Amino acid sequence: MAADGAPLVIREAEGSTRLELSLAGSDLPDQGVPFGAAQRLVTTRYPGSALSSTQVMGTEEHDIVLSGVFNDVLATGRSGLGGAAGHALAQTARCRELLLRQRLCELEWGDTLVRTGYVREFEPEIVRDSLIRYRLVFQVASAAEPEQISPTPFDVPDTTGLLAELAKAEDRVDAVEQVARALAEVGILSVPSSL
Repeated sequence: MAADGAPLVIREAEGSTRLELSLAGSDLPDQGVPFGAAQRLVTTRYPGSALSSTQVMGTEEHDIVLSGVFNDVLATGRSGLGGAAGHALAQTARCRELLLRQRLCELEWGDTLVRTGYVREFEPEIVRDSLIRYRLVFQVASAAEPEQISPTPFDVPDTTGLLAELAKAEDRVDAVEQVARALAEVGILSVPSSL
């Protein structure tokens, strides 16, 4: 996925002062970063028929759930300070702040995973002042994916040639009608009166 050692960054996308949370090293989610999507489909089944009609409405991104630990000993090599200066407590405070500020955020992990959305949930579990388990839910609003190529509408045929052919056909029909009338006048052919 992302390059080894690349931090996972969640930063506010708007506002004059933008808060940022960087998860690197031992702060990274311990079970990886799941990110998926589902196709939104609407299927209509018609009564009395085995046929159905399906409309493809596009994709819907799943929430990205991050869970891991903030650990002073692993992050800094020393025990936590028991106050706001400890790494685990500082990271917890940033997560909580991102949730409470209710701003649009960007989630980036290298150049592989780039999403915009909102920090929807944050659940810290304080094991001790230097070790805090966390669960953060990022609700995706949009994904920076390669541009989708939509099918092009069918090409409208050039009708100028068709119109010219129709005009020629009308001329031929007129010529056939004239010949038919001429033959009818001399009694060789019987022509209906509608001509």
